[in-house]
Amino acid sequence: MDVSGSTAGQPLISSKAGAQTFITMLDDNDLIELIKFNQDIDVLVSWQKDKKKLSQEIKKLRAQGNTAIYDALNKGVDDLMRTKQGQKAIVLFTDGSDTDSQCSMKITLDKANMAQIPM
Repeated sequence: MDVSGSTAGQPLISSKAGAQTFITMLDDNDLIELIKFNQDIDVLVSWQKDKKKLSQEIKKLRAQGNTAIYDALNKGVDDLMRTKQGQKAIVLFTDGSDTDSQCSMKITLDKANMAQIPM
């Protein structure tokens, strides 16, 4: 979830609302990892079924900093590759372009495609 400075105001409000809606559509057995990112990548919730905890963490998000989309996606792909069970997918909430990643879009997409992880 993008919390870079460009998401301040309505973009972050909309992303939070979308993420909250997404949580309501999860099955009770679905596991989710919540990663927030600006120029830093932080795992807020690691493979939880607890929808209430996910919702609380999303409500706390604040916007600041640059945007490292590809680094965050790369982290998500790496984490999903370590899980052994179930269907896997990455859902990205962002308002724009990468401004601060060390990893390229091509490397991230190639890795996701190789691991059969839709984004």
